[in-house]
Amino acid sequence: MPQHLTVSKEIKRPELSVMANQSKLLDTQAGMVRSQLRPRFGLYFQAGYGRPGLNMLENQFSPFYIAGVKAVWSLGGLYTRKNELNMIDINKKRIENTRDAFIYNTNLQVIIQSEEIDKIAELLRRDDEIISLRERILTAAEIKQSEGIISVSELMHEMNQLDGARVTRARHEVELLMAKYNLKITTNN
Repeated sequence: MPQHLTVSKEIKRPELSVMANQSKLLDTQAGMVRSQLRPRFGLYFQAGYGRPGLNMLENQFSPFYIAGVKAVWSLGGLYTRKNELNMIDINKKRIENTRDAFIYNTNLQVIIQSEEIDKIAELLRRDDEIISLRERILTAAEIKQSEGIISVSELMHEMNQLDGARVTRARHEVELLMAKYNLKITTNN
């Protein structure tokens, strides 16, 4: 079991990369909508050998070719462009708001879990003090029992108190590790 587990508070959740990719997709879609209004140009070339060739009045085999430039300009995108760009902007803002809310909630969880870690660390420090005091009390009780001032059952009671303090400290160590791992899960580090 690792005793010193370092935890980074930087958020590396996969949800953030999904939201970033969704935003990039919307940027690409906006670029596609903008490009629909641009004219498209193309070159074409066709060649052949046949009877008749391009001259229908000539009845002999002859080679032929046709070459040219083609231009297509669709104006249908003018009608839908504004609405499509508005929808893309709305979806982009929705993703941004979702991302901001996710980061806010995750940061809130990180703060709560960090406070829990600090609280448990303070409990461990106090447990160490309690164990130290219980060990001194047990040493004094052993001396008193050897001198006959207290009974063996009272000495056993002090031993049980020391063992109880050690068990409490061990429980707090496990709780601290659990809290640290929960923070690691929350931040995905």
